[in-house]
Amino acid sequence: MKIAKIHHKSTRVLMRIVNGIAKSTRANGAARFLLGRSHSRLRAGLRGDEGNALIEVALILPVLLSVLMGIFVVGIAYNQQMVLTNAVNIGGQYLGALTPNTTTDPCADTVTQIKNAAPILNPANLLVSFTLEGSSLGQTNSCSGDQSDLNSQKNVTVTAKYQCNLTIMGINFAPSGCWVYASVTELGN
Repeated sequence: MKIAKIHHKSTRVLMRIVNGIAKSTRANGAARFLLGRSHSRLRAGLRGDEGNALIEVALILPVLLSVLMGIFVVGIAYNQQMVLTNAVNIGGQYLGALTPNTTTDPCADTVTQIKNAAPILNPANLLVSFTLEGSSLGQTNSCSGDQSDLNSQKNVTVTAKYQCNLTIMGINFAPSGCWVYASVTELGN
């Protein structure tokens, strides 16, 4: 009932505007003729329930677009989580397969493997930490000299966190930032 009253009031306001334009252009015959024809069509068109569908679409469309945008944002975050998990698995397998004499900086090589496995992630937002043989090295991209910790049958753990980028059409949906995490533990060779 309220929608019908609103529609009726908006129709009256619109008709006042059209009537005012028609009265002000009466001196010009061509303008009067053209506006008079459209004026009568407008009056006939606004009397029925034809405008209700347009009002309903105008009310529902923002809600539907918000839900659709939310689906996109969640999809982007989920995609970044899956890419990070896959990249950390590849990095953990690489680190677990290394032997002490293979490289001089196993952490830097592992970080390179992770970045290569996740080309869609921004490397500046990626933080990687390592645990070699039970000793945590913290968030570092280099552990030169720690290759002696790569002994066989010892666990190596690679943990990464990535600051999400949830920007769609210039709108950042997580301005304070969101983080996705991934961790893997591999048994050394």
